[in-house]
Amino acid sequence: MLLQSVVKQYCYPIDTDGAAEIIEGSPLTIDWITQVWKLINSFDPNDLEPFEDIHLIPRKNPSVNNLQTIAHLLTMKKTYLFSSYEGCPNIAQQYTDYIRGKPIKIPTFDSLIQLCKNDEDLQNRIQRILGFKRTLDLPNSEVTSATSFGQKGDLTTRIKGYFRDHPIDHSFLNELLQNADDAEQTENVNCIKISQINENTDNLELIKKAEVDLTSQMLIQELISDSYANTPSTTGLTVHINGHFELDSSRKQLFESSHSKKENDNRYQWNTILLKQNVSHAYVSCIEEFKSFLFHEDNKFNQLENILAHFPLDNTQHRYWQALLFYFYQSIKTRRASLFPVSPEYTSLIVQDTLQGSSNYINIKWVYEGESHDVFFDDLDSQITGSDWRDSATNDTVQEKAGKLRQFFVNMGMKLSCGSKDLGKSFSKTCENHNGRKRHNVYSSLSTSDFACVCKENVSPKSVSVFMKKKFNTLFSIERETEVNVIPVDDLELCLDYLLKAINWKDIVGLPLLMTGDGLIHSIQLRNEFFLSEFEDLLTGMEGCFVHRSLVQSLTKYTKECKSSDLFKKLDLKNFATLLDRSQDKVRLKSGSIIDWNQKKTPVTEKWIDEFWILLKSLQDNDNDLIIPQSLHNWCLIPALFGTQNILVPIGKGHCVVDGRTFKGDKRFAMIIEKLKIPKSLIKRDLKGNLSLLATYSDANKTFDCLTYWIPKHRIELTCHECAVILGYFSQNIDNISQDRLRDMRKFCIFENIDGIIEPLVYSNIVATTVDSRMPISGLQNLLNSMNMTVLKYNPNCDRLYKAMNCWVPSDNAMVPPIVHLYATWILPNIHLLNTSDRMVHLTYIREHLMRDIRIKEKLKEAKFISQNNEKKKASAFFSRKKQLFQEMCDESEFPTTPFDEPIWHELLKEAGMKTKKSKEILIDFAKRITKISGTKMCYKQKTMKSKILVEKIFNFIKKKHRSTNIRGFISEIRTIAFIFPQEIGDEFTSIHAGISGDTLMRFQGSLSANRFHIVWTVEPTLPTYAMDDELMNRLHVELRPSEESVLKHTENVCASLSLSLKDNQNVFVESIMEEIYKYFNTISQSEFEVGLLRKLSSIPLVHVKKHKTFVRAKNIVKNLTSGSEIVPYLIQAPEEYAPFYKLFRFLGMTDTPTIKTYAKVLFEFYKDFGKRKITYRTN
Repeated sequence: MLLQSVVKQYCYPIDTDGAAEIIEGSPLTIDWITQVWKLINSFDPNDLEPFEDIHLIPRKNPSVNNLQTIAHLLTMKKTYLFSSYEGCPNIAQQYTDYIRGKPIKIPTFDSLIQLCKNDEDLQNRIQRILGFKRTLDLPNSEVTSATSFGQKGDLTTRIKGYFRDHPIDHSFLNELLQNADDAEQTENVNCIKISQINENTDNLELIKKAEVDLTSQMLIQELISDSYANTPSTTGLTVHINGHFELDSSRKQLFESSHSKKENDNRYQWNTILLKQNVSHAYVSCIEEFKSFLFHEDNKFNQLENILAHFPLDNTQHRYWQALLFYFYQSIKTRRASLFPVSPEYTSLIVQDTLQGSSNYINIKWVYEGESHDVFFDDLDSQITGSDWRDSATNDTVQEKAGKLRQFFVNMGMKLSCGSKDLGKSFSKTCENHNGRKRHNVYSSLSTSDFACVCKENVSPKSVSVFMKKKFNTLFSIERETEVNVIPVDDLELCLDYLLKAINWKDIVGLPLLMTGDGLIHSIQLRNEFFLSEFEDLLTGMEGCFVHRSLVQSLTKYTKECKSSDLFKKLDLKNFATLLDRSQDKVRLKSGSIIDWNQKKTPVTEKWIDEFWILLKSLQDNDNDLIIPQSLHNWCLIPALFGTQNILVPIGKGHCVVDGRTFKGDKRFAMIIEKLKIPKSLIKRDLKGNLSLLATYSDANKTFDCLTYWIPKHRIELTCHECAVILGYFSQNIDNISQDRLRDMRKFCIFENIDGIIEPLVYSNIVATTVDSRMPISGLQNLLNSMNMTVLKYNPNCDRLYKAMNCWVPSDNAMVPPIVHLYATWILPNIHLLNTSDRMVHLTYIREHLMRDIRIKEKLKEAKFISQNNEKKKASAFFSRKKQLFQEMCDESEFPTTPFDEPIWHELLKEAGMKTKKSKEILIDFAKRITKISGTKMCYKQKTMKSKILVEKIFNFIKKKHRSTNIRGFISEIRTIAFIFPQEIGDEFTSIHAGISGDTLMRFQGSLSANRFHIVWTVEPTLPTYAMDDELMNRLHVELRPSEESVLKHTENVCASLSLSLKDNQNVFVESIMEEIYKYFNTISQSEFEVGLLRKLSSIPLVHVKKHKTFVRAKNIVKNLTSGSEIVPYLIQAPEEYAPFYKLFRFLGMTDTPTIKTYAKVLFEFYKDFGKRKITYRTN
């Protein structure tokens, strides 16, 4: 890879034939190639494959006899002729003879074996001798069909056969053999040796003599050439050519080769060499002789025209003659033949069409072309055309300008050859035909003859620039100054215009084309230390610092078009001030104060002042943000009229002068300007432009500065109306006033307060308002002063100014009086600072006149105006007395104090935030309050009343807000608060059992519903009946069914108590209680009864026998039993009033009919109760 990169670096791009051309001067010499091959030979032959694609085979330049000079490099894959083997070990002579003359490829370990493919024994021997390790079998695609090259046939015949089958870079040898065959001669072909790795380098010298006959009279006509067979043919040239040319097989035309490698054909090379070395040389000599003959004695127009007509043009009929034309042009250059006429007069007359019939003499200078292509064809007449070259300042036509420019170039030493445009085109066309697509003038340093450029450029700005740089770079400084300082400024201007229309500024850097105002010529620099300005007359004695006035217009135009503002120094105001300091006659204008302008005593005229303002306006036109530098502030350059006196005002105090014309549109303001006696500007109207130096009506900043300067100076008092006009002006232009001036305006004594006094603004807070006649002002002034606030009389024209100064301004809504803003913004937020009487006065005004405004309502909610315990509180801290819930739950301190407890204040307090409606927050707070008061000494009835009222309000609130998503959170919180007193146990219940009751508060969540009171009241409390709502029980997580253990315990308590003392008047009440118990147990399926529960329940005398006023166990009950068969209480007929519960009774032990088992149980009960005592049974 490294070797390949070296070859690519020092060789041109690869040609189509695979050869790499070596760049001249590169280190790739024959010595380098030899060293490379020594290194490669040290490698194992099996490792040489990567080198096959690298250009390492040298080929010397055929035109150079020095064998050490190489021109191209070839790859090892190229086919070569084998001549001998000089390697080690040696190959036997018989093998060498076999392969000699055969085409092989390098490296040879493949090629040699390929030649021996038909002799396997020979292959094996060569392999053994050379030590090859690779296989000897090769693909069929590489089999050669070359004719044997040995001693079997005629040499010419054998070579012809070889080249017929292998036309690889051997067309030249092929033609050579053809000539040898024609001459019946034998030619030796020198071939390479494998060990040397050299291509065939011996070329034949085919230099033969040629004869060229020139006609004695050189006429423009189609002439012919004679070949060796005297067959004439048309050439299209201006001479007759006779020579020994090689012809084709028909012997009627010059030899043509159709092969792409025709350069290697000997017949083609013969014809080419003949034309190049003999005919072209004679052709040039002929033209030189003709020139000497015509211009021996005098120089005339027609003579020059005649000689130019005999130059050959590219209208030839054959490519040989095209090649001859190229060699002709090339010979002119190499021989330095002075055949290019330089005559500005001739060209100008040709362009102006004044040459006809003229026989006047002209100046002609014959020049030759040097090595640097320094001859140019003159076509300035076609370049200098159009409106860009027309100058209204002169009467010169574009042709006259072209003539002046042509003469200037010739005077500078340029070789501008005159002649027709066809001649210049012929040079270029011929060069292009010869060199093809190759870039011209790139390889001019190479000695090869196949790439010499003969193009002649037309004169161009680029060529002029290059020429002038070469010319003046070779001159000494004294010579250069002597030559350039005699150049007229008109020629410099014309030359600069020509150059800058086509090339960049950097291309003319170094050319002595820049003249300054003092007449000296300087070399152009990339950035020049001269000012490009037309205002040099403002600065007397500074001419050497400015570009000459004649060059300003064209150079200014160029800098604008190319947008290059840094080519010259810019005469900005800072540089102008620096130069003005050096101008001694203007030093008296430098003063920090206003001076009297007496033109007799002050050395400055009105014209000079006007010129300065023209400069200022031009700078401002190019820069809208132009800033006057500090160095110019003390120069008195502003003319003004102060009363009847002319004055000059310093630039830095331009704000002290007004442009009176701009104030005429506002007559009231203009009268104030007159009253203050402010100087007026004398600057001409068209020169003021948009400069912000003066105080103008549109520049509020400068006008403010002007007023603040003159009002204190003149001590003139302004009326309230005049102050209002001034404030209205500043308000109108508030967007343009700077923040610094806006701050300073507070100190300006032009503000009218509500008392009608003109004063500055002392406090930072400002209020401007109109006072309502009904509005109370009691305590208002003290309140505003305590807040560091100034109250101004409202000016409707100053709204924007008020806003900019952070001053309170009225509402844009005309329906809203300004007083609303005053109360909403200032009074209400600070109303607690007023004493009680003043505060009530303002609150009364608000209640009667301002309560409709939403801003007042909002500010009332934040205002602290209710006194309580030496503290000012907001209305939101109090409850309304109109609500029953609030009356029941709130203390007296939670209601508004006097006088706000009167009905007249209720609406204001309501808008101010007094609590008038129940909310979830209030209900939760009240529930928590009941929790706190449960342990107080408050009577139980009052406590339960509060709880009852609160529960009702909670139920109503939930039902009203049931669709609201926020109600879920309220329910989840309220059901966990214990604020409900349990259901009271009545006397009829306590007569049976005392039950569970008391002051213990209950919550909804987890508590038993009140409708289960009858079945649990002896064992646990239930919610009161007022805390029951079927719609809300589930949402409040109220327990709807008591546990079985609780009901069982309650049943045991009730039955035990009633079994002992059941009164006659209790049957109905007891019946209702027992039905509830039976209903509960009846809902339990038999499968759900636990064994323990069944056993306990069976043991309880829970069956109420009304007629016997007793309670018995279910097992003592028989359904179908007559009254006479009863054994009370051991065997009793089932009570019919409880027939719906017979199923439960059966489950607990009741039977439908008495059985032996039934009576056995009765006897067992007897025995348990009486033992062995005697029982006496009595019947009724």
